[in-house]
Amino acid sequence: MRFDLPAQRHAGRAGPCRSDTPGARRCGHQGACTALNKRHRVHRRTSRVTDFCLPFYNDFKKGTDMADPIRYSFGADEHLFAEVSDSMSLEAFFKGLAVTRAVERLALDGVLDVCLANASFQIRFDPDRIAPHVLLEAVRAAEAGAVAERTLQTRIIEIPVLYNDPWTHETLMRFRDRHQDPGSTDLEYAARINNLADVDAFIAAHSGAPWFVSMVGFVAGLPFMF
Repeated sequence: MRFDLPAQRHAGRAGPCRSDTPGARRCGHQGACTALNKRHRVHRRTSRVTDFCLPFYNDFKKGTDMADPIRYSFGADEHLFAEVSDSMSLEAFFKGLAVTRAVERLALDGVLDVCLANASFQIRFDPDRIAPHVLLEAVRAAEAGAVAERTLQTRIIEIPVLYNDPWTHETLMRFRDRHQDPGSTDLEYAARINNLADVDAFIAAHSGAPWFVSMVGFVAGLPFMF
């Protein structure tokens, strides 16, 4: 099955996931969604492998953000941090993916971990085995020659989701004082900032189209979806 990269972010159900990312992704907005809801349509689909078709990384360089070089800085003695872009986008993600895969292929002695995020990545290294400036030069060289693959092996996973259930509502209300808008629920807040009429409109949009999950972060099970 062929998937073209969307021109903009769409609301929809979770999936697909990167093939090198273990486990299924749970669809949700900061705890607003959980397992199964008899009041809403439940989608089921078996997991399968498909080709997610991507443009070349070189095509991304036409954009302003992608034409800019990656900004590098060191974190203490053992980390090299790379900021790919100021904004989170599929272009930034795939640029970071291309560079980190190129770094991994170098198999540099002393590189312990390469961790990719949406618009950045971080490399943990042993400074006794590889000097920081040597690592930085190698990563910059990898950046200069990095080209994304045309296809990405991935899976489409359809997950039953429970919206606005009493158990999740009880939990999220315990943290209202820490929310961006303490006067509304997660679903109400998500509907408003996405210019949707109400919670039902958000649920329909969220569950009605495919999502590409690039990473999980901030809170357990919270996917970054495009």
